[in-house]
Amino acid sequence: MEQNIINLPDSFNFDWKKELILVRGLPGSGKSTLGAYLGGQKPGSIEKPPTLVESDMYFMLNGQYAWTRAMLSLAHSWCRAESFRRLRFLDRVVVANVFAKRDQILPYIEQARQLKCQVWLIEPEGNRLSVEELAARNTHGVPLQRIQEMKASWEKMSQEEVRILLDLPQDLRDIPLTVPSFEE
Repeated sequence: MEQNIINLPDSFNFDWKKELILVRGLPGSGKSTLGAYLGGQKPGSIEKPPTLVESDMYFMLNGQYAWTRAMLSLAHSWCRAESFRRLRFLDRVVVANVFAKRDQILPYIEQARQLKCQVWLIEPEGNRLSVEELAARNTHGVPLQRIQEMKASWEKMSQEEVRILLDLPQDLRDIPLTVPSFEE
């Protein structure tokens, strides 16, 4: 298992009781491995921790991965509902998905804000690999061309943007969440 060092800023001292960690990355980037680690998976264990939720879990049937494009929207809806269901019982939930587009992240931030959950947005170091390396590493057989398309359409989002969205004043909370991308 590769080590991923995460340096979270000291300035984020919120008095939150629960945490939602969103691990976003391209197929083969190591998001599931990092998500399992952040969720408390024991070294050498093949069992995923109960704190980890992924849309891919929706496609598991009798231990086999059975992905279909027709069910993708339903899988993402299930993943979001399941992550917040688990937050009712757990202090930390990790969601590891591609999250290539900002509009895939914003519903999690909005729901977390309503529940007063802290949100951390993390990308594994493997996200910087070439598409060829990602295609060779991904475990679900995502084709190289599809990974190229995802990488080309990747929308940046920073932890600072997440913090701003979480801290919006009450009178702005009914306005749909859209924030311009900050250049880092």
